[in-house]
Parts: sequence; C-alpha cells; structure tokens
Amino acid sequence: MELPRILKSKYRNIKTGIKLLLNSSNRLRLLSFINGTVLDNNSDISDELLKNVRFSLAKFDLAMQSFEHPAAHRNHRWNLARAGQHRHKISLLENTEQQE
Repeated sequence: MELPRILKSKYRNIKTGIKLLLNSSNRLRLLSFINGTVLDNNSDISDELLKNVRFSLAKFDLAMQSFEHPAAHRNHRWNLARAGQHRHKISLLENTEQQE
C-alpha cells in the first residue's frame, strides 16, 4: 500500500486546469506515493503490533478533534452521503433496471 502525497505544480498550486480536445476544461492533481505495507496482507500480526496501531490511531484521533478547515466542508459530486443530489439525473439512464 502507498499513501498519497499531493505534488504542487511549477506555479506552486495543488491543482491545475487542463484543456482536452473536446473543448472542455478539467482539473488535474498530481500525486506521489509513500511505500508501505498493508496490515491485512500480513499473516502474522502480533498483539503488540495491534496495540501500537490502536494507540497511534487513538492519539491521532484526539489530536484531530479540534482540527477545523473550511475545505473539510466542501460538497463533492462523489460524496455518497449526498448521493440524492443526483436524483434528477436518473432519467438519463436508458435502462430502467439501472434507474431502479
């Protein structure tokens, strides 16, 4: 497993626009990845390792409790908690089974 890290453009932006042949503008974000190991792939996970993981996650959770950032409250089209916002597009699906 690899953890993503966002790379800045040469203009020091974390996202940039890109124009495609279809005369549309899209946003682009570049990522690099930090190598790591998925614990789920490890067949021998010790109780000590699990204890350390729980401790680290609890410590992180406590540290983030008071964290607030305006970008954390943005609405994205792919936010499944707000999937109902796309209900008006269901009719665009030709297949009625897919509409259901």
